[in-house]
Amino acid sequence: MEEFQIVKRKRKKTKPSYKIRPNICEDQAASCTIADIEKVIARIKICKEELKESCFWLKFKESVERSLEVTSSSYRCQQGFRRDEPLKEEEVVPCITDKLSSLTIKNQVIENCEEIGNPTNACQDEDNCEIKIRKNVRDLSREYEVLVEATTGSNQEGQDQSVHSVMQSSFSVDSIVCYGLGNFSSCVNARYQLALLLLLLDHFQIAPSRGFCYDPVFTTAENDILKRYDLSCLKSNEEGKRRVYKPTIFFMPHCGKPLYNNLLWCNWGNSLANLIIIGNSFQQLEERFPSKVLEEEVPYIKAILPFVHQVDIVNNFKFLDVFNDIGVHVFPTSTLQQAPPMMWTFKKEPSYSHLTDVEIIVNKS
Repeated sequence: MEEFQIVKRKRKKTKPSYKIRPNICEDQAASCTIADIEKVIARIKICKEELKESCFWLKFKESVERSLEVTSSSYRCQQGFRRDEPLKEEEVVPCITDKLSSLTIKNQVIENCEEIGNPTNACQDEDNCEIKIRKNVRDLSREYEVLVEATTGSNQEGQDQSVHSVMQSSFSVDSIVCYGLGNFSSCVNARYQLALLLLLLDHFQIAPSRGFCYDPVFTTAENDILKRYDLSCLKSNEEGKRRVYKPTIFFMPHCGKPLYNNLLWCNWGNSLANLIIIGNSFQQLEERFPSKVLEEEVPYIKAILPFVHQVDIVNNFKFLDVFNDIGVHVFPTSTLQQAPPMMWTFKKEPSYSHLTDVEIIVNKS
């Protein structure tokens, strides 16, 4: 009896009848329409409004302000300010007049160039440098006038308020640098993080142009959106190697360890007192990774752990994976002075070529 084998006919694959909408996070600037950009901006606005009304924002502000109070107190003590004693005219006025007399064009231009982070091109615009110099002179002049009024005024209550305002102005956040935000045009988490950046700029009354953003994955459309908010888009990958000369917030949500390590290395020494890092909890890094691993992979994080002041961010936002494991890290001068002098002699530039899994996008040489 013959056996028959039944062969099933293969069905031809049919293409879906619907069209897949292109993701505007892919770097196809030509396909991104104005309507797409407007939709992203509208979503960012919604995220900002939701975040501003949330309990998370209230707690977050308190955590940041507590951290700033710790480092600003140390900063003022370094500058000779004493909070528990009244300021005297013979102590205060020479302090400000010395600042005014030492504000030479040569020194200020150098400071401005270094602050921008690109010494080669920073001074090409002489008019811009001159504007910055004049602004600093005006600021110091106003500080001088308020101090004189505070020390000679007859109203004790007004005097205390004036002195307090001057002391607070001695430590003020100059700018915010944001690394590793991600593709906020398609990622909800990144949009909320961008909304938090905008709220920080508003809260500290920092001009949007003093908000610097960079992520290697940013598309042309996303850079255009950031510019619509008057934010400054960095043109090159700094790899976190930005040295700052004024108090600066670094907003680095969920970035890789090497980025934090590079930032610490570039400011190793007294400049660490100018850093306010809002990012991955250093305490949790210490708990999750063996000491030997941190020493081999990110030695500057390992070295600074005993001397960092961290305030944990309460993660009570409705989406728990947006701001989880985040802390505010500051480096008070009084704490840094307790470090052994030998610690500051180690200034070798970090290298990650020996690592198999690198958590940073480096410049192609």
